[in-house]
Amino acid sequence: MLLQLWLPILLSGGAAFSASFAAWMLLPHHKKDWGKLRDEEDFRKTVGEMNIAPGQYTFPCRESSDEMKSDEFKQRQKTGPWGTLVVLQAAPNMGANLFWTFAYFLVVSFFIAYLSTIVLVPAEDFMTVFRFVSTAGILAYCCAGIPGSIWFKTKILNNILDGIAYALLTGVVFALLWPST
Repeated sequence: MLLQLWLPILLSGGAAFSASFAAWMLLPHHKKDWGKLRDEEDFRKTVGEMNIAPGQYTFPCRESSDEMKSDEFKQRQKTGPWGTLVVLQAAPNMGANLFWTFAYFLVVSFFIAYLSTIVLVPAEDFMTVFRFVSTAGILAYCCAGIPGSIWFKTKILNNILDGIAYALLTGVVFALLWPST
């Protein structure tokens, strides 16, 4: 039955990708997710001079559990500043990022389709397919980012709202195109 779901997989992946594009490029709710540093050029110059390798960093940071127990680290931890820094290897490639985002939505739709074939049968009614697929979509699109947001204090509410929209779109597409036999 999974082969019968190729069209809902493609269309729901495309619908979720389009909704993602609209959420980030057209709608206002993500506009304040990222802020500009007051002295961005000084910061860029300082970071550039440090010649930091691409990667993820947190500060203050400790290299061992023994260091975490030290008075010096405790003082840095107490006084701050605190933050995370992601240093990219190169400037973002919009085309590649869009491609991989679309691929992500297709992969999620594929696994939702697979999961659906385990539970649902052909000719299942609209609401049953919609409820099951939308719930699976909410789990896929909303829940994965929550632990990272808890730890790194990134904004999550807008991402959850986006994920619910992607899940509902996925549910509608699958429910409308669910095989009748």
